[in-house]
Amino acid sequence: MKIHTFIRFCTKENNRQRPEWFSKESCYNNFLKTNNSLLNIETTYIVDGDIDSVPYLKPVAEQNIKIVKNIKGGTDPLSFEGTLDYILTNISKYEQEDVIYLLEDDYLHNYNWSTILLEGINLVPTGYITLYDHGDKYIPYSNKESNIVPTKSTHWRTVPSTTNTYAMTVKTLLEDLPHHQSFLTRDHDKFLFLKKRLVISCIPGYSTHVQPPFMSPVVDWEALS
Repeated sequence: MKIHTFIRFCTKENNRQRPEWFSKESCYNNFLKTNNSLLNIETTYIVDGDIDSVPYLKPVAEQNIKIVKNIKGGTDPLSFEGTLDYILTNISKYEQEDVIYLLEDDYLHNYNWSTILLEGINLVPTGYITLYDHGDKYIPYSNKESNIVPTKSTHWRTVPSTTNTYAMTVKTLLEDLPHHQSFLTRDHDKFLFLKKRLVISCIPGYSTHVQPPFMSPVVDWEALS
């Protein structure tokens, strides 16, 4: 089983609330240092914008990381659509059981994330996996119920939805492709529509969206940045 990671990198920064220590370069460096070279992982950065403005973003042969320059999306939905289109042009090279990991450029990971990701896929091979323990799961709201299941290294809980950073098998992606193309970056609505599929999140998180106050709790993310 191979993990194909596709990281959408936008050269423009939005106005999200960020910690003082945050930068997209730190997220890039974090991914390099937490990437387990012992596993079969192929990573593609798909750049939306001027690649020359981010000189630190470069291929890393020993980690099987490559850069696809400028899909010229210009907006979050169009860059996501361009990423899907790029994946589809290469889909014949992948096995049905391979993992597609869609990742945004403002996430941090903890060490061993790839092993945890595979444990999640093996737990729900027809579902969706997120390593992000979203902070909104700790805010009271109605009808919040979860099933908790352990694997070898961590616990998982079912969640109704997640962000546009998630993983699934090639088979699941192809079966649900029209819905991914229809909803694009309307992530919450997309997963509610795909309620026939289980969505699971590891606890504690092995990744986080770097956006207070919703960062994965417990982990010292600044130390990993």
